[in-house]
Amino acid sequence: MPGFFKIGNNKVEFRKEPVSPELQTENWSKVEAAIQKEKSRIVWLRPMLVAASFLVLAATSIWLFVKYENQNLYLTEVKTVAGEIKRITLPDGSTVVLNANSILKVPKIWKDNGKRNVWIEGEAYFNVAKKKVTGDIFVVHTKEVDIEVLGTKFNVNTRNEQSTVALEEGKVQLALKDVASAKAGKKEEPVVMKPGEVAVVNKNDVVKLDADSTINMYSGWARNEFHFNYTSMTEVARLIQETYGYSVVISDSSLWQAKISGELRAGNIEDMARVLEVILKRKITIKNKTLVIEQ
Repeated sequence: MPGFFKIGNNKVEFRKEPVSPELQTENWSKVEAAIQKEKSRIVWLRPMLVAASFLVLAATSIWLFVKYENQNLYLTEVKTVAGEIKRITLPDGSTVVLNANSILKVPKIWKDNGKRNVWIEGEAYFNVAKKKVTGDIFVVHTKEVDIEVLGTKFNVNTRNEQSTVALEEGKVQLALKDVASAKAGKKEEPVVMKPGEVAVVNKNDVVKLDADSTINMYSGWARNEFHFNYTSMTEVARLIQETYGYSVVISDSSLWQAKISGELRAGNIEDMARVLEVILKRKITIKNKTLVIEQ
């Protein structure tokens, strides 16, 4: 009977050849002699075989775990570049507005039942659809914290080595990623947010939770709105860099300490430059991805 084995993707056929009785007897004599010689070594081999079996079991377990994780974390990335905002509708009806220079990761296989997971780098505004029947939670993962929600509206900013969560509606729960506590077998208590609150979680898992009456200002960028409250030009320049990818050069260095307050609408870098010209009463030119504020 023919048989088969594989080398890569190629299937190779092999067949059994007939063997004479004399040759079979000679072969078995050699085998029996070899068995007697090796009996003394079996005792020493047993511990090694046991250890090897555990290694095989451990390797198999790790492989199965990695395979399972890869199946669940097989993600699609949605990216934005400087000056670009994208609006995404997820399979469950939830919507995400992705700010410039940001990345949203979602599973390629979206399950109808069970926890809904997404990952964010940069900034995004979420309007999460509530699953009334199953009550499945929606989890937004950042480097510093996992944000667990049922149905709500909130803004997430993961820039500057911290995660800022501004809650407009509903209720969210923050699960901190304290690696040191996890290794010590301790479990950090989740932080529950209420509408109108802003939570800032830094890389050391320090949480600052405050109420903010201007909660909508955090998601204003999704509506091409910018809210300034005694904001320095240094911060404005950082916002311009993050949003549009343009650097800011100021001829008069003292202007870096100028404070801006108020609301403005700017759908692009040209709109932003014209508005700042009026506020600062300085001429602004745009050249080579740079805003130059003249003296």
